Amino acid sequence: MDIEESVLIQKYEMLLYNKESIYFDITEFEIIVTHYVYEEKYIDALEALVHAELCHPEQTELGILRVKLLICMEEYEKATDLIGKLEEQLPDFYELNICQGQIYLEYSDINKAVAQFKTALKKYNDLMLEPNFDEEEDSELESELESEVYNIPDYLIEHEYYKEALFFLHQFIDKGVTNAGIFYLTACCYENMQDLEKAELYYEKSLDEDPFDEKTWVNLGILCMNNNKLHKSLEAFEFAITINENNYSAILCKANVFIKLGKYAEAIETMLYLTNQFPENANISYCFGVCYEHMGDTREAEKYYLRAIELDPQMALSYCGLAKIMYNRKNFETAISLLSTAMEAEPYNEECIYFRGLCLINLINNKDAFDSIVNNLEIIKKYPLNDDFINIHKKAVFFYNAGDLERACNYLLESMALNNNALDMFFNVLPLAKNDAYIINYIGKYLK
Repeated sequence: MDIEESVLIQKYEMLLYNKESIYFDITEFEIIVTHYVYEEKYIDALEALVHAELCHPEQTELGILRVKLLICMEEYEKATDLIGKLEEQLPDFYELNICQGQIYLEYSDINKAVAQFKTALKKYNDLMLEPNFDEEEDSELESELESEVYNIPDYLIEHEYYKEALFFLHQFIDKGVTNAGIFYLTACCYENMQDLEKAELYYEKSLDEDPFDEKTWVNLGILCMNNNKLHKSLEAFEFAITINENNYSAILCKANVFIKLGKYAEAIETMLYLTNQFPENANISYCFGVCYEHMGDTREAEKYYLRAIELDPQMALSYCGLAKIMYNRKNFETAISLLSTAMEAEPYNEECIYFRGLCLINLINNKDAFDSIVNNLEIIKKYPLNDDFINIHKKAVFFYNAGDLERACNYLLESMALNNNALDMFFNVLPLAKNDAYIINYIGKYLK
């Protein structure tokens, strides 16, 4: 809240408290009502609106403000009725169409919502083209109109209609709007639609307009990290930290990039700064565990995994990390118990399934291990597969876990002949196999 708004609210509340006569102009009343709406104090907002209507009974702007308040209060039928009455007086006022579109979104009627939003955009464009629209005289009105029409993508994104939001965002961009916020929303939509390259492009466009937006740098860094562009990701996080040295999200993400790059000492050094600020953060404890595990200090890793579990008993990765340590110590029963707990929180965690199968191989028999590792893998459900391929692919996974790499590779080659996605599926099920020299060399000869 800025100083002018704060003074206005204090003045209004003092008059209300003293039961004195209340009078403000339309703009001031709009600020007061909007303040209470933002604070979600809808009864106070309604009371202020009633005072405004008593002072300015002929002002249609207050009718629109009442519509917005009714939408916030989830009084959609009353809002729709009022919109109908106001449209008779203001048939060309696009803001009413935006309000009606919001109501259709609440009813999950996306087609009618988009139709209303398109009508609003057309009315807005027509208004901007009117010969009597003086940009200098009406700069305040134009700014207000723009702020409203540019909220359309926000409403759609809030309800996860990313494709529809992109339609309006590109309408703005095609008109020559070079606005960091518009580019940022466009990037978010593409990211949610899994078009990572376009998302990266628009995050960069947003940063071209506002290079000091640390949130956008963090988003770009996370996007690049997920897209395996680790050095670019690291650069983005470093920019965010340069802008704000206390950006803890960027610092933790930077540490995760170091972990992915195998730079565990650098990751630990990066995270030491966080431990003082967040001594009870499970993610930080888990990351310390990962680093120490890869550096061969399993005692220290065990301490941090246990601490992470203590802080967040539902964090499957911590159980899995601790289980791997138990597995390497040949304490298979403890490892299975830990993995079973982890899989209660994340039933399709492939790393948990993988290590549980390895433990069962050492404890029970191959058939049980085979079923444990492959029968419930979510990855199998992602592709249209026939039974022959599934059986062959399962055998490849099974024999790899059993330590028979030659037979695993033979079955893997058979599965690759039946399905182009077989190798990707194999590595998704068995992420550690990506670094297995025997597998890489064997398959490499075949691919040549």
